[in-house]
Amino acid sequence: ENILGLTANTDAVLAEYEMNHANARLLLIRYPDPGHAKTALSNIFKYYIPEADQRRIARLESNKWAAASVKCCLLAFVLEADSKEIAKRLLESIL
Repeated sequence: ENILGLTANTDAVLAEYEMNHANARLLLIRYPDPGHAKTALSNIFKYYIPEADQRRIARLESNKWAAASVKCCLLAFVLEADSKEIAKRLLESIL
């Protein structure tokens, strides 16, 4: 299933970051409209990180962290962050 709603009309980039000896991956997706971005965000919380807290951050079974947020047509999804802090900081710096 395509929970992120990726199509030929979406642009995406995956990048790896290191901050203070902590690593994380950041997936940025630009959707054609805000509705698609919000649907993808809802799907992330429903299928990938349902245990996310109010700040939309969750500890994974691997003891890594994930977080996601959306602003207009842009979705930011932090994956496999070594710490909650790096996940939070990446989201804040992008959106």
